[in-house]
Amino acid sequence: MEKKMEKLMVCVLALAVLLAGANLAQAAEVYWDGGGSDNYWTTAKNWVGDALPTNADYGMINDPFVHQPLVDKTVNASVGRVIVGQDTGPCILTVTGGSLTEFEHFTIARRSGAVGILNLSGGDIVAKGGFLITNSGGTTGTVNMSGGSLTVQGGPSANYYRHFVVADSGTATLNMSGGTITAEDDMYLSRASAGRGTVNMTSGTINVGGEIRLSYHSSAPCEFHLDGGVVTAGDLLMTANGRLDFTYGVMILDGDKVSTVEEYAAQGSISGFGIPGAVLVDYNVTNPDKTTIIFDPHFNIPPFVDAGGFRSVLWQAPSVTIQLDGTATDDGNPDPPNELTLTWSQLSGPGTVTFSDTAIEDPCVTFDAVGFYELQLRGYDGEEDACDVVVIYVRPDNNPIAYWNFNEGS
Repeated sequence: MEKKMEKLMVCVLALAVLLAGANLAQAAEVYWDGGGSDNYWTTAKNWVGDALPTNADYGMINDPFVHQPLVDKTVNASVGRVIVGQDTGPCILTVTGGSLTEFEHFTIARRSGAVGILNLSGGDIVAKGGFLITNSGGTTGTVNMSGGSLTVQGGPSANYYRHFVVADSGTATLNMSGGTITAEDDMYLSRASAGRGTVNMTSGTINVGGEIRLSYHSSAPCEFHLDGGVVTAGDLLMTANGRLDFTYGVMILDGDKVSTVEEYAAQGSISGFGIPGAVLVDYNVTNPDKTTIIFDPHFNIPPFVDAGGFRSVLWQAPSVTIQLDGTATDDGNPDPPNELTLTWSQLSGPGTVTFSDTAIEDPCVTFDAVGFYELQLRGYDGEEDACDVVVIYVRPDNNPIAYWNFNEGS
């Protein structure tokens, strides 16, 4: 009896595979032409042949010269595959509400020369066979996400498209300021050697069931700027060209990955505010049975100092006075002292420089002779310092700053 049941199950599975293959072979490419009076996805006249794409068809957005499709709260649509930018662009799909489900993989920019953009501010996108922002070399794809949800389901295990891929090949960017991305399998920033993937995240949530892979190929550079929001994943894999930079975001990994994260940080692949090593990592402290990575709030970032741009002033005997335009900021660390000490000084010049106050950003400064002067502004926070130099030219009366005679004709 058990053997008969096993044979029956095998037959049923085989029939399902054959039917799926038949449906795939019969899939039609239905192109958006914007022929309707609005730009709604569900307006049949907006599609070639005045027929909506079904879950057995490819919905092709490939005409940048007509009004672009909109999925709003009135839409509940499904399609075999969505392609935004087949071989031209820029092609734009905007989703503000409702739902859009596809059964293969969702692709933003598919072929060389294509430019595709997805703007997602509300609603739900479900990609049942994977999601790619760019698919081929020479493509440019962008996802601007400020709300809503994007769910990437696994798909067939033998198909790498089952993942959430920022850049397979081509150049791709994910700008995320809200909403939720759920990838049931892995997330790649740059999957192929020609991929260039970037994530700029300021808010929202990314949940990855498998691994986050920065630069699957060692020759493919990619950057993840975690400036806010929360990222959870099973694991983190990085190659030499991958960069993960924290400011106010948080990444949480399954299990104890402390040694792995510390190794990446030591090689300069993980940084905080662009500074290697300026991150905190713990296991089973912030989150039970999890590894948590954040920017170290007590890490001392060196001050920022700007002495201002080049200045020219006309000499007025016996001296001339101007006000400088310096700028200095600091992060408040270390605490104590939690203060920034400023110092102006003269580095060079033909005469003597007198400062009204050497410890403020914008002192008045007096020069007693004509010529070029170099003035330095130094900022010191108790541990770190930074300096910048401004050049001041005190020019003689009636002496131009520069002279061209235009006799050469050039």
